[in-house]
Amino acid sequence: MDASTRVLHRYQFLAMIRKYFFPVLIFISCLKFEFESPYEDLNGIYLQWMGENHAYVRKMIFDEDKTYTLNTNRKTITCYSYIFPDSINTFSSYVSSHTIADFTVNKGFVYMATPSFGLEIINFHSQEPFLYSTLAINDSTALICLNNSCLCLLSSYRLDIVDISENHNPKKLSEYQFQNRTLWMEIDSIYAYVLTTDNTFHIIDIEDPANPILRLQYCNDTMSALSMFTINKEFVYFLKQSGSIDIYETVDATLVFQTSISAPDFITYMAICGNYGIAISSDMVFLLNLKYPTRPSICEALKLPVNWYLDYGLVNDKTIYASNDIELHFIAIREIPR
Repeated sequence: MDASTRVLHRYQFLAMIRKYFFPVLIFISCLKFEFESPYEDLNGIYLQWMGENHAYVRKMIFDEDKTYTLNTNRKTITCYSYIFPDSINTFSSYVSSHTIADFTVNKGFVYMATPSFGLEIINFHSQEPFLYSTLAINDSTALICLNNSCLCLLSSYRLDIVDISENHNPKKLSEYQFQNRTLWMEIDSIYAYVLTTDNTFHIIDIEDPANPILRLQYCNDTMSALSMFTINKEFVYFLKQSGSIDIYETVDATLVFQTSISAPDFITYMAICGNYGIAISSDMVFLLNLKYPTRPSICEALKLPVNWYLDYGLVNDKTIYASNDIELHFIAIREIPR
């Protein structure tokens, strides 16, 4: 093959590339490739870490246009006008003379469970909150939940129901005794759900707060070694000490096992809000898809740049809050543009 023939072949080859190869590349570049994720996609949602703030949060509650937190020193309740990763506006704070085990909020009144005394009610309507009223309870009060115009206070072996229709004059209505030490409590408008240290789950009818009635006392081998639980509508989510989550449906004050969720990391805390749930490990947040409660799944996960183990979290609107003793992390639930 002479030189002129070789040059001709080279130009023919380049012309073929321009004609076929480049259009193919352009076509491929326009294709949308989707790679399989280890978690189920929930309507095109992903998690984005927004930053952290040194708010020292042990518990957080949203009430009207304010945010209330229990400090990790368990002495201080702080009210924020707003709280973001890059800025915090403190409206007011109250320092108790007692250790605060738990608290709840309703319309500017903070209700504190103090193990050494009982119930303390703080008026937060001004920038100088003050002790509004008290009620002594002769047991170590550990958890507190609000139910309409009543409070449920869980002590070592007892559930106390207190009328707070008049915040300046709280009145004890009734109590319910447990045979074993209590561990966790959640309530809805009709029932109080209480877990005791022998892994017995109690459903107590509190529709008449002056006359609590036991509706269910449930314990079996599948409920061994429980650490906490939460409720969402008619479903109960039990966090086991193994780190997995068991889901039961409540049907006429009975429990029916549905399924379990296992995460790739050891779960230490969980919280539920509507169709979302979060499970927290030492440095990761898992978003739970609860749209179909009998077929739940982990749909997203995010590793956080923490300086200490995470041990608390909640989800509110489209934001997840996860905290430890020294930092509060903000995670946004984002939607992928379609």
